[in-house]
Amino acid sequence: MTEFQFINPHTLIFLDVKNDKGDVEHWQVDAQSPNQLTRDGWNKNSLKPGDHIAVTGFRAKNHSNILRFVKVIWPNGQEIKAAPVF
Repeated sequence: MTEFQFINPHTLIFLDVKNDKGDVEHWQVDAQSPNQLTRDGWNKNSLKPGDHIAVTGFRAKNHSNILRFVKVIWPNGQEIKAAPVF
């Protein structure tokens, strides 16, 4: 994880990810608003640059390197999930 922006209207997580060829790709993960994430137990210090995480979500329809956030998993197996948005 390279950057965590706990900002409105959507919290952003930026990742550098190695693809199948070993090249680094830059990804943007769009999460819910800070208000919603705070209700789910998040705060501005939940993620720090350099954290090694796995993120699951839904890729942008145009196949760009943008992901709609579902959950974060740390190497120790701890998960932080986002509440569904309706």
